[in-house]
Parts: sequence; C-alpha cells; structure tokens
Amino acid sequence: MLLLMMLSTSLYSQKEASNLKNDLGFNLNAILNKVIFNKTNDEITNPFPDQVSVLTYRHFVSPKVAIRLGLGFDQFSRNDSTFSIFSGPLIEEDKFRFYAVHFGIQKNIVDAKKVKLTLGWDWFFRRETQDKTRNDLFVGGGINFLESVSTDVYKETNLGFGIPIGIQYYFNDCILISTEFSLEIFQTSSKNKLVYNNSFNEEYRDNPDVVNIKFRPPLALFIHYRF
Repeated sequence: MLLLMMLSTSLYSQKEASNLKNDLGFNLNAILNKVIFNKTNDEITNPFPDQVSVLTYRHFVSPKVAIRLGLGFDQFSRNDSTFSIFSGPLIEEDKFRFYAVHFGIQKNIVDAKKVKLTLGWDWFFRRETQDKTRNDLFVGGGINFLESVSTDVYKETNLGFGIPIGIQYYFNDCILISTEFSLEIFQTSSKNKLVYNNSFNEEYRDNPDVVNIKFRPPLALFIHYRF
C-alpha cells in the first residue's frame, strides 16, 4: 500500500530533479520479515541481523552530495519449555532489544540518469540487550515445592564509523531502490550480570573492550521517495 501511494504521488507530481532535496527510505526486507512474515532469527548467540537500519533520511546539499541519517530498531522474544519426570518443568524465555543510529555524508561518484553509485562516511551508535530467563520448577509428590528463577542480562554498545558504498536505481525522479555494503571499524563495550530469584544486589560485570573490523554485506533493500 505504501509503495502504491508513493508511485501514484510521483505520477501526479512530476518535479524537476534539482528541486528534490529530501529523500525518505524504508528497508523493505526488515518490514516484510517483521510485519508480514513475522520472521525471527533462530541464532541465539547473535540474533540481530546485518541489515540494521529500518528508516533512512537524506538531505541533498547539492545534486551530488547529501547528509544522511539512519535509524534501526528490533525487539522480539522466544519462549520454550520442557518437562522432566525427575525435576519438573523448565521454562525458558529470551528477550532481545536492539536500536541503532548512524549519521554521515555521501557523494555520487557515478551519476548516470537511472543508476548511481555512492560513497559515504558514517558515524554510528548501536545498543543490544539480551535477557535470558530460566525458570526451574521442581515438583515433589504432585506439589510444587521449589522454584528457581535466574536471568542472565547482557548489554552491548558499539561505537565507530563505516565507509558505505551503495548502488541506486531510479524508476523516475521520485522513486528509487537502493542497497549498500560497508566496511566498519568500531569499539565494542559490554557488561553482564546474573540475577537469581529476583535479587536486586547483583551488579554488572564489565567485559574487556574489543576493537572490531567488519564487512557488512548488502542484505537490505530500500525503497526511497524523494520530495
């Protein structure tokens, strides 16, 4: 529906390309997976996808140079339960939260009418939180007599910069699609704590900081509307 609205708008409002200084982009892969297919990553050790941005905005300060801003968010949970005749039920609940923001600049280095190649520079901040709860309910004689609840809380912060290279295809002056890959250098800071039976005395334990170099593949497909 969103795509049809943007296409119809572009047909009725044909503007000169030089007058279109703003650009709003939506990550189709992320929206389809979360809203339509309700897809959840099964890899519990690293559940967050490489396509971190959901929404992007660009403002063109010249026909070939733009300031860019990107926002990403993801939140989901997984539940599982098992039962043993010796110990009783075990309930597992994993909650994941992720958000990110990046800000930078990009320039068209190939500027054909339909296809453009861009090169940019981004500063970014990302935060991940994982809560893994285990609820052991021991049963004796058909009566619950002992419950053990433990939660492993993990928080991770990534701060760094990336060099994105993107390719864009223009359907017309207002509608285009794009994807990009990037090389990123960032520092990862993390901490975790184990909360047992809702204890409030547990403190976070800081883990050593790590400097990472990562290649982020072009997994996201964006559709943009220029105005």
